[in-house]
Amino acid sequence: TIKTSNYYLRNITKYFSGEKIDGCLAGRKWILVTPDAKIKRCSEKEPETDVSSYNEHTFKKTTCNLCWFSCRGEAQCPLTIERIRDYI
Repeated sequence: TIKTSNYYLRNITKYFSGEKIDGCLAGRKWILVTPDAKIKRCSEKEPETDVSSYNEHTFKKTTCNLCWFSCRGEAQCPLTIERIRDYI
């Protein structure tokens, strides 16, 4: 069984109506390395640097809303008692 969190369901309408959903950690908690050794903060963005010049301070806070629907929405769901019950 796959369950969608109430958090995701509450915010999906905001996303599709164009409202920005803050909190993206792309480039700060994860990065994407391309086959040609370029680094992207997320799959929706263009490469911004290469492996040799990357460090933990390369990317500033991400302010876009491009991937909330496809990858951030459920991953950002707060871990609440309700959500733990959903997993059980």
